[in-house]
Amino acid sequence: SFLPRLISDFGQRYPRLTIDVSIVSSSEVVERLVDERVDIGFGFIAKPPRQVDIAFRRDVHIGAVMTPDHPLASAQNLTMAQCLDHALAVARPEISIREVIEPFLRRSGITLPPMVEVNSIRMLVELALGGHYLSIMTPIGAQNEIADGKLIFKPLNDGGLPTNRFGILVRSGTSLHLAPAIFFDHAKGYFEGLQLPGAI
Repeated sequence: SFLPRLISDFGQRYPRLTIDVSIVSSSEVVERLVDERVDIGFGFIAKPPRQVDIAFRRDVHIGAVMTPDHPLASAQNLTMAQCLDHALAVARPEISIREVIEPFLRRSGITLPPMVEVNSIRMLVELALGGHYLSIMTPIGAQNEIADGKLIFKPLNDGGLPTNRFGILVRSGTSLHLAPAIFFDHAKGYFEGLQLPGAI
């Protein structure tokens, strides 16, 4: 949800440069960087392979995104166990956050309730907006709706739950050409100033 603004700002500042954007999973971003099919990637990644560097990062809490009138909206110290008592939307295994939350989904030892599993962060946001589901995610992707008051973000307070690392990714040991380097500097400045709920 932040990319359109980033790209628009860049396009206005550098109108002669072309930007080619693909929306893919974090694992695909890494693969394309390693294969030298892209110069810069954005994604959630905890342990990049040695061929990829996280050149800039923002660590954000994992939590529940929901409407302000959801029954858990006023909960203090929200946990995954509390979330499991409600209609839940989570990322499918190919989305990186699922690997992080999976042990916490299973930790309670109870049979998991029916959930909606999706392969799109945007779909998690839309499901939360509908009011029935709460979506387990970071605030990245929902920050506009959170800023507008349509959704709220409540960090999960489960002991041992790590943060999720969002980063600007580049190939290790190589220098960016001029145009990608200009875009990288612009993106880094944009993210340094971006206010994210749940950011550390």
